[in-house]
Amino acid sequence: MENITKQKIQLFLVIILIASVIIFVLFLAVYSSLMNEFRMKKINFENFLYPLVYVSDTQKIEQIADNVSRSHIYQKVVYDCSEFSQELVNQLQKENYSAYCVSGFLLGNNTLNLHTWVEVQVQNETIPVEATGGFVISYGYYFLNYYQVIKGYCL
Repeated sequence: MENITKQKIQLFLVIILIASVIIFVLFLAVYSSLMNEFRMKKINFENFLYPLVYVSDTQKIEQIADNVSRSHIYQKVVYDCSEFSQELVNQLQKENYSAYCVSGFLLGNNTLNLHTWVEVQVQNETIPVEATGGFVISYGYYFLNYYQVIKGYCL
């Protein structure tokens, strides 16, 4: 009798575990779908989320980033996001900007990819910059898709 009760409890726990996994997978699917829908609706408003307080700095930073991006060819492991970011930091520092690399994850195609980008400090404002593509990242896109792990290192 005890074995039957023990087996029923084990079976119940396995069913709960499987149900939990299914619920978690469904949650991720719904969350991903909602985030994609949110991004599609937000795309028209992203331009309003740029750091408008320092427009001249933002334009100059983006021009420097664009020059760095165009001056090299992306080659995974040889010259990729970490090298682009380090080069951009060097160029920005030559122009007296306080800039540093940020390494972490970039959400793309519903997957997190290892990535390195740049942040620039202008007074009390942080301006995120995509070195590989050569552009200032809008705040809306930045906070939804970039996940920092470490600052100050181009990994």
